Amino acid sequence: MTGEDIMNFFRLFMMPGVQHCSGGSGPYSFDGIGVLQKWVEEGKEPDRIIASHFTNNVLDRARPLCPYPEVARYKGTGSIDDAANFACVNLIPVKVRIEPETMNLKSNGVFTAFFTLPKKGCHNKHNFNKKDRFELTAVCEGAPAVKGTAIKHGDGYIAKFRTQDLINITPGDKITFTAYGSFDHHGETFAIEGSDKVKVLDKKVKPPKPCKNKNKCQ
Repeated sequence: MTGEDIMNFFRLFMMPGVQHCSGGSGPYSFDGIGVLQKWVEEGKEPDRIIASHFTNNVLDRARPLCPYPEVARYKGTGSIDDAANFACVNLIPVKVRIEPETMNLKSNGVFTAFFTLPKKGCHNKHNFNKKDRFELTAVCEGAPAVKGTAIKHGDGYIAKFRTQDLINITPGDKITFTAYGSFDHHGETFAIEGSDKVKVLDKKVKPPKPCKNKNKCQ
């Protein structure tokens, strides 16, 4: 029996951030019986389940629960608390390098993520290779790529991001930045993903000193 055969009658939906029975930081409330009923009685296979999180009985977050091995990833636009802004993807681990190694949250700077595809790996299972060109929708810590997509570069991809677009990043000497680029291939959605550590500052940027010698300033 193949994995595809099993998916016809059995699917596992992981719930990140949810405690043993309920509660936690992740979305924990969903209509499991309704989903199962539609699958059995109407033949509607669950490709994702929308779950909600409540604080003091007020809805404050909704996310999709994805059938394993797929995971939910932010599309790069819209509220991170809206399930519509997430996609279920098949992850492909890759090496990611972030430059510069030090960045300032108070500056309106740009940083770059370099994705390096593995020489051999799970991407071979899905009938594509490093020479194929895909339009990757790139995101790094909530920040969408400056041009929306990553650019093919050798055996990998490059994407640039703005520091002011980062979400929930705090200063520190070794902060993990995770970047990913999603793309569609043969009716499935994939994402290459990797992490790197950078030093993050949160200092006010001093304005440039006025030039006293006009001849040297020209």
